Amino acid sequence: TRHYTRLRRRAAPGRGLGAARAAGAAARGEAAARLAGFGVGSEVSDGGLIVSGAGIEALSACQTHAEGDADIAMMATVLALRASGPSRVHGAEGIALQFPRFVATLRALGARIDVHETPAP
Repeated sequence: TRHYTRLRRRAAPGRGLGAARAAGAAARGEAAARLAGFGVGSEVSDGGLIVSGAGIEALSACQTHAEGDADIAMMATVLALRASGPSRVHGAEGIALQFPRFVATLRALGARIDVHETPAP
């Protein structure tokens, strides 16, 4: 099964269409890298990201870093729920700002998630 997903980043105010395209391409590349870490195949195209389904098999356990990007962190967290073993998503602090009830929502659906906060330097 192949799924077609459009991932786009908004350009910063005052930036042109070229900046928006570059940001979108970067987002697709980041998503593809995280998917690969979990053993999910994907293909980056000009218009989006083509994701190959993993079927009914568990995904590979993975440690990944979201680099503070809440969208990438949430995607990796959901992928980790299907992983064959414990997985870690580092750099996920942006989730608290974008979707404060994300972890509570997943737990309400039956997910087992541990949150570890990294102390500030």
